[in-house]
Amino acid sequence: MEAIARAEDAIRAAPTRQSLYSTLRSLEKQRVELEEHFEHVASAAEVDICRYRLLPDGATRYSLTGVAESWGSFQRLFSVVYSALKSGTNAPTRVSSEIAQDTAFGVAYSFQGSLGVALTIPRERLVFEETMLDSASETVFALAKAQSKDEIGAFVERIGLAPIRSVYTWADRHASNGFGVGVEWKRDSTVRRSLIAQRPELERLRSTLDKSDLERTEEFEVSGILQAAHVTRKTFQIDPDQGPPISGRFEDAIDTSHTVTLPKRYRAIIRRTTRNRYADEDVIERYFLVKLL
Repeated sequence: MEAIARAEDAIRAAPTRQSLYSTLRSLEKQRVELEEHFEHVASAAEVDICRYRLLPDGATRYSLTGVAESWGSFQRLFSVVYSALKSGTNAPTRVSSEIAQDTAFGVAYSFQGSLGVALTIPRERLVFEETMLDSASETVFALAKAQSKDEIGAFVERIGLAPIRSVYTWADRHASNGFGVGVEWKRDSTVRRSLIAQRPELERLRSTLDKSDLERTEEFEVSGILQAAHVTRKTFQIDPDQGPPISGRFEDAIDTSHTVTLPKRYRAIIRRTTRNRYADEDVIERYFLVKLL
């Protein structure tokens, strides 16, 4: 690649020297032959190839930190998705050392066309789990192409929140550093799946994730001391026999037809609504007093 870059620089400096064009064509031919040979060797060794390009936005500079963050976020996204597919929707954001090792990409070579690198992952390391490897790469590509809250919500139901937070970090690192991305997943010289996302597309994905959350509602019964109830503001606080105080709102659980004495022991039906943001690990809980027993 360095020889090709030097030849291109020489042509820019002396565009009328025809011999330089011949040299460049010869180098390009060598490059193609070497890449084809590498793909043949990778196929024989049962190694998948992931060609990963950073696409700069305008005059974006390739800073070492930006490149490292972008490539590193892709590795983490792939490992977290693989972990979720293997362990279920409650898989933690932090992957085990075993999965980290199994899903670690190797760097084979860099190539021209923005800033590209050929990554490899041996299939033989994942004996009897090749389908999982395929599912992980397929899911990563599908996540990167998600465009709506409904699409993202479907992924949350299937693989949990950890991969969603990882794809947010991946999109954020690229967009913040001024990069789009082009990815090809190859096996046996065949492109099995591909993705091109310019910086504005990654910004939209980041924005969609930033505005999305998972909301769950459940009702439960507690026994404890009702310490406060404000009929105008419709707020309450109850100290359950176990656990911290619970405070929130009510509608008709306390009114002129349902009077209470303070403080006094009651059994209460509480509705808890939990909101988990897709973009980070923030959890918001709200409590609603359904009725007193």
